[in-house]
Amino acid sequence: MTDRHSYRAGLMAAIMLLGGSGAPALLADPPAGAARVSGEQEGMLQVKGGKLPEGPVEIRQEGAVTGFARVDPEGTARLVLGRAPKDAEIHPIAMPEPRVLLVAPPDHPAAKEAGVLFGAGMVLASSQPAPEADAALLLQLPETNAPLPKARTLFLSLDAYAALRGLEVRSHQVAKPPAMRITAVAPWMPGLEVGHELPWFGKEGDRFTQRSLPADGLPDGARVLAVSTLDQGPILLEEELPDGRRLVALDLESPNGKAGYDPGSKLKWFFIARALDSKAFYGRHVPRRLTVEEYTQQLRDLADQHAGRVTLAEIGKGSAGDPIFVLSLGKKDAPRFVFTGVLHGGEVMNAYGLLRLAEVLLENPAKDARISRLLEEYSVEIIPLLNAWGYAHRKQTNSRDCDLNRNFDYLWEEFTGDGGWRAAIKPEVLRGAAPFSEGESQAVRDRLLAGKVAGYIDFHQHGREHGHMLMLPHRPVQRQP
Repeated sequence: MTDRHSYRAGLMAAIMLLGGSGAPALLADPPAGAARVSGEQEGMLQVKGGKLPEGPVEIRQEGAVTGFARVDPEGTARLVLGRAPKDAEIHPIAMPEPRVLLVAPPDHPAAKEAGVLFGAGMVLASSQPAPEADAALLLQLPETNAPLPKARTLFLSLDAYAALRGLEVRSHQVAKPPAMRITAVAPWMPGLEVGHELPWFGKEGDRFTQRSLPADGLPDGARVLAVSTLDQGPILLEEELPDGRRLVALDLESPNGKAGYDPGSKLKWFFIARALDSKAFYGRHVPRRLTVEEYTQQLRDLADQHAGRVTLAEIGKGSAGDPIFVLSLGKKDAPRFVFTGVLHGGEVMNAYGLLRLAEVLLENPAKDARISRLLEEYSVEIIPLLNAWGYAHRKQTNSRDCDLNRNFDYLWEEFTGDGGWRAAIKPEVLRGAAPFSEGESQAVRDRLLAGKVAGYIDFHQHGREHGHMLMLPHRPVQRQP
């Protein structure tokens, strides 16, 4: 249920701030004569020695990361997080973009989705000369007797794999939604365990559809990773080729809903994305939605498990009297990274992602030196469930119909209403009786004012649908002395 982009970004923003041993994986090699900081005024960097490309950059002093900035289309660099010491180097951050070769009919419904997933990294097999690629996605086989593309990992739809291996795909139509059951876990399947069941289906009229391969007749070297809950036939499998390449076959035909959104299609591209890019990602499968009481107990269990390293404290009460908790870890009385979630009660996955973030920081499963350094020099405060009433009632607002994201003191008096779900609530109710009139927004305000803050991220959901991944403040943040 966690959004890998949001929580990976949050975790990396925190741990990369402190550098660590060696350059982070996302750091591009600096060009000769790298740009340097010549000064800073109200968060705007003065730069010397080179032109900066648009996008995120790191500020580095003597090899250690001290801050992050973002360069706008006009070339202006704005400090987002941390410090920009004079004469520090400025390094562009190159986000990894694997090249994926697509073999598919032009009208295949999954081809368009693949284009969104891989972006500029996707190249068509019809390109001449044949391009080099990190992986290939085959929604159909190449022409008769044509060799498979020369890519280390080949992703195949079930239809393409069945044609390659002389198998028959079985199609099912049933009255209730089927699932896939995990039977083995590959390294690129983080957060999943044998026995987990994931919704995996499409719809045709009022019937649910799913496809699978026969359980018998698979080639040697094929390992079944997930099967249909209908007939135990393989839905996801992996096969090692004699030359060391890998085939990954998956039912991409059945999930015909909106990828990443509709229940049967929510995880459609998860496995391919993970197999292609298996860098730091600490997801966890949550089989069902927890009650507020169950979720709070998980917070208590985590605090008990790591007693002495993390504290769980109540910092206020919500509009319905629900307690608001904060997990605090790292160096006491140090500058703080503050993370909040479920300000909008319907955006439930933030609670699970932030709980997982706390677990990763405490357990450090990859033994990342940057996490260790983060907790040695900074404090991390996680408020994962701000709006417990909204979470419990599946509503964006709190119990008083207040949109907590309109209850802060920035332009509060100018608020006259919004569209979408907010349009059904009167603006004077939606924004609250006064700035910080609600217990939830008071808890955020009081926590941020309780000491020095190094960085603050408020996690939301659905942002990618509206074109947002990271939204910055509308005005420069006043820097604390």
